[in-house]
Amino acid sequence: MGLGDWVLATEEAKYYNELHNLRVVFANEQRRISYNRDIFKNNPRIAEMPEPGEQVVRISNYAGARPYIKEVTEERFHWNFKFKAKPGEIWLDDHEKKIGIEDAVIIEPYVKNHHIFSQNKAWPIERWKALIQAVDVNWVQLGPPDHKALPGVRKINTRTFREAIPYLNKAKLVVTTDGGIHHTRAALGKDAVVMWGGLVPPTILGYDIHKNIWHGAEPCGNRYLCDHCRQAMSDISVEEVRSAIEERLNGTAAEQGQAATV
Repeated sequence: MGLGDWVLATEEAKYYNELHNLRVVFANEQRRISYNRDIFKNNPRIAEMPEPGEQVVRISNYAGARPYIKEVTEERFHWNFKFKAKPGEIWLDDHEKKIGIEDAVIIEPYVKNHHIFSQNKAWPIERWKALIQAVDVNWVQLGPPDHKALPGVRKINTRTFREAIPYLNKAKLVVTTDGGIHHTRAALGKDAVVMWGGLVPPTILGYDIHKNIWHGAEPCGNRYLCDHCRQAMSDISVEEVRSAIEERLNGTAAEQGQAATV
């Protein structure tokens, strides 16, 4: 899938590292190791390449074998409804901890374009523009130089996802849809407002520390463009996202420690 999968995997790495007091590797049955430098940088629990003679724990969590997916067919993902995401870990160095904009509200209006099914997670761009007009905050958008920011949003150029992580760490709030950004915010222990439609539910990939806006659409797992998913995202109004943002910025839900799926 994407970067979010590797952020999720860091929770599993923590579990097995603490259980066995050994570093872990993510590898298939042929011992081919998968490693993501943007996500795993500085993480002492995960080995990019074991030292000669080092004993490690092999975890079967890699592209094509994710714990929240039971099966993949040509048409759809079949979800593992017993799976529940737990916040992972992102290890920032001292320099990275200093980077960022403390009063920023970071938004990510775009979804990945190299998977057709990612479009099923998109909130209409007109709604994003209306939201920016409706809420007076320091809107910030991250991304490479060739990605244009929406009107009224400050653009921070980040060439890699790792360059974006310190901004995600320092920001006051993040508003996004299901993806690597919301997984990263959870791994950093930080708040977010996340919109969910009909592809996959927050009961599997969402976090209770976030405000998950979801109307209960059936999770179809469609790997192609899906009218059901598009309608489920369109059913989320600007007003309810605005209300969720103001609630989180006021700190009421976070202070009460409430799970926030609506």
